Amino acid sequence: MSRIIKRKRIYMCMASVMCMLLLLIPLPVSANDQGSILLKATVEDEAAVYNLSNTEFTMYQVGIYKKNSWVLETEFAKSGVVFDFEDSSAQAEAAKKLEKYVQDNNIKGMSGKTNSDGEVMYRDLEKGVYLFVQTQKTQISNALKLHYNTNKDRTLKNRFCPR
Repeated sequence: MSRIIKRKRIYMCMASVMCMLLLLIPLPVSANDQGSILLKATVEDEAAVYNLSNTEFTMYQVGIYKKNSWVLETEFAKSGVVFDFEDSSAQAEAAKKLEKYVQDNNIKGMSGKTNSDGEVMYRDLEKGVYLFVQTQKTQISNALKLHYNTNKDRTLKNRFCPR
């Protein structure tokens, strides 16, 4: 009987060692380099927040991550923009410059319209830097029949949100 107990202990030790070895072996892991962006379009005043429904935005991938830094996509290489994610005024200036470059060079982007909640989802996106441009004026109404032009709003987003 003691021989059986010794064998069980030996097998248990061997099984434990095998489990530990399995934990130490590096297994290949695949990171998902695609994600999504949910753009939420709103305007607010002192009294309320208004969702901009049925508003069209066009998205442009302007940057990619290459050799441990963010660089402009080939299509935008001649725009003269330099990414500076530390300075918000530099980001706004870069977005204006990129929007003008898009218009001057007739670059096509991916368009989407917001739903009744003022949201539009862009899916299956590569890791990158994206520019969003509102393509038309949006009219919202309440008791005062307010009219907002958010056409001057530009957004430059550094995106990596895994699905």
